[in-house]
Amino acid sequence: MAKQSELQGDFTFFSCERMESIVVLRFHDNIFRDAVSLEKRDALMTFLDRLSASEEIKVLIVESSMEKPGCEEYLDFFLRGRQRWERYTIRRFCNILNHFILSIAGLNKMVVHTCRGDLIALFMNVGLVCDYRIAAENTVFCNTYLDLGMLPKGGGPLFLSRLLGKGKAYEVLLLKEEITAAEALKFGIVDRVVPVEDLGRTAIETAQGFSRRSGKTLSGIKRLVNYTVKDLADYLEFENQEIFRIVDSPRFGDEEAVEAKPVCETR
Repeated sequence: MAKQSELQGDFTFFSCERMESIVVLRFHDNIFRDAVSLEKRDALMTFLDRLSASEEIKVLIVESSMEKPGCEEYLDFFLRGRQRWERYTIRRFCNILNHFILSIAGLNKMVVHTCRGDLIALFMNVGLVCDYRIAAENTVFCNTYLDLGMLPKGGGPLFLSRLLGKGKAYEVLLLKEEITAAEALKFGIVDRVVPVEDLGRTAIETAQGFSRRSGKTLSGIKRLVNYTVKDLADYLEFENQEIFRIVDSPRFGDEEAVEAKPVCETR
């Protein structure tokens, strides 16, 4: 059984805080730099393993609310792929993200996702693999990958096509440079939108509601609901192949990347 001290603290890549049967996970800035570190990846996976082994914890809250929107960091990270010796970092990032998403999908705890402010679509996709999603009113998901002629990473096309149907999925993925909180609620991308100042309280109250149920009921319902995405691992591997096909193109980042400022900064 995991000790309480193992489920809270600052682990450089992320921090976590325990409140009785709930744990809150917060990622730090510079996620692209940190996520390609095998040492930091191992720290995150060890934390999730300990969380899974705990009989006392029933709900994990994942906060995707960063101090910086991440658009410039995202563009810089992928544009470095124009230099062939940098492309291994993109491959490593994609593989590590796959591992994290599959761990969240298979975690025997309910996972509540919260977000606020301007965020790249990656965090929308992370939210889609979680079990319940709460967004602040000021949330805007930016499809920054469109600026690069890139593909969204994190399972978005799979989840959105099943959630919305093909036509609406194409609309969200290709025709919209940004998705507001109100639009995300309308599409079912998030389950609830609240004022910014109520985000933390609402997340805790929601988690407390889930935690009143037995752990076996929570994990069992989650397995049944997630049965429809049992092919998630195969999809994520195929997604990697399609991304690497673009990244390995000799002209990647030359014609496709726009010179304008990222979408998040143009509003």
